[in-house]
Amino acid sequence: MRIVLIILLGLITGLNAAGQITITQSDMPDERDTFRYSNASSFLPVDYSATGAGHTWDFTNLNETGQYVDTFLSVLNTPLQYQPVFNQPFDPDKATLAQHDDNLTFGPVQAEDVYYYYTEKSDRFRIKGFGARINGAPTPVEYNSPDVLYEFPLTYQDQYASSASFELNVPNYALIGRTVDRSCEVTGWGTLITPMDSFQAIKLRCEVERSDTIFVQDAAQGVTFDQPKEVHYKWLAKDEGVPVLQIHTTQVVSGTEIVNDIFYRDTLATPDPPVDTTDTSTTVQHQR
Repeated sequence: MRIVLIILLGLITGLNAAGQITITQSDMPDERDTFRYSNASSFLPVDYSATGAGHTWDFTNLNETGQYVDTFLSVLNTPLQYQPVFNQPFDPDKATLAQHDDNLTFGPVQAEDVYYYYTEKSDRFRIKGFGARINGAPTPVEYNSPDVLYEFPLTYQDQYASSASFELNVPNYALIGRTVDRSCEVTGWGTLITPMDSFQAIKLRCEVERSDTIFVQDAAQGVTFDQPKEVHYKWLAKDEGVPVLQIHTTQVVSGTEIVNDIFYRDTLATPDPPVDTTDTSTTVQHQR
């Protein structure tokens, strides 16, 4: 009887160990990688906050409402004006990857044609800064300290945090500043089921707080805009490059969360022209 119990215990332990994955640098995206996502209705048939060890998250019934494509770029394929800041050959923390977005807002200030720059290393994946047209001028903005999206190796119960910031002088207008505080924890591991497939995954929960400061030079006055706290849930799987499911919420009074966005890796839903992987006009807010 004792032998049988030992064998059963060994089998259970082996299954649990096999189910617990570890995310590393090799699971991150590469240049020219393209990923199709489906947006989903904010009505969720399951509890997205449920978590723990050996958990099963069944999102089979997510209702697709549209699709988009994310493309990762070589830093060399971004505008020349940003190369001196983000692609210095002797900078040990130079950007290794980029993404394009349409716009970015700092309080009342709008930035357009945005390129985000990432530094990917064996111990972390972080945002180094961005380049954008602000008041029509191409403007590179390097963070004073990086915004860390992932620390490696990443596995169940790991925690990390970062505090990123930058200041930008907009000529004849204002001094703009932003801080981003990010606190993350891997709260669960198990099986994730989406309309696309099933995955062995870990669940990452990140609280993100942003604060914008605008100092108008002519008026010698400043104002700070504290944005609502966001909570980002990401399910990460081996060899997938990007999260296979993401849910973004806003935290309101008493800690209640309101679901804003749901998106998951998917295949082409309806026939359309082939995807041009060199097209940089993609939406990338979901990765951050």
